[in-house]
Amino acid sequence: MDVIAHAVEAYVAKRANPFTDALAERAFWMAAEHLEEAVAGTYEARAAMLYASCLAGIAFNGAGLGIGHSLAHAIGGRYHVRHGRVSAILLPHVVRFNGEEIEAGKKYGRLAGLSGTSGTARALAGKLVRLRSRIGIPDRMSETMAIQEVAIAAREDRCTETNPRPVSTENLIALLREVQP
Repeated sequence: MDVIAHAVEAYVAKRANPFTDALAERAFWMAAEHLEEAVAGTYEARAAMLYASCLAGIAFNGAGLGIGHSLAHAIGGRYHVRHGRVSAILLPHVVRFNGEEIEAGKKYGRLAGLSGTSGTARALAGKLVRLRSRIGIPDRMSETMAIQEVAIAAREDRCTETNPRPVSTENLIALLREVQP
């Protein structure tokens, strides 16, 4: 799921460009197509996920990431929760939040279309929720967090500066409340 988060966040990041967009689109499509089979353990699907991971890494290296990763860094560093798990839990919420920004919403719609759903940010968020559920990742954190502390740390994280939508500490607190146990 972190490969998908890398692709989705890079696609809408402030430094995104036609080159990073092409890489992020391909990475997203490959990961969405092969993730469930890779979790089941097939060699071909795992190879496809490695390829998607590389593409997404190149995309985010050029474009940046966003608040999903800012929050994942802050949570993982304080509560020792696996990064991919936190990213998977947060990503649909981040897509809904950032999807209110017009250009990000349009780009999320294109990704939704690539995954066979209607072309909206909400449809993409729904697709991510279903995918996350099918591979056994919960929709909420099991850890109780010091929300204010995590939000402040995430606000100061370097990934926040390339998020497509301006974000306040209060916005981050609201997102964290959505995933609290």
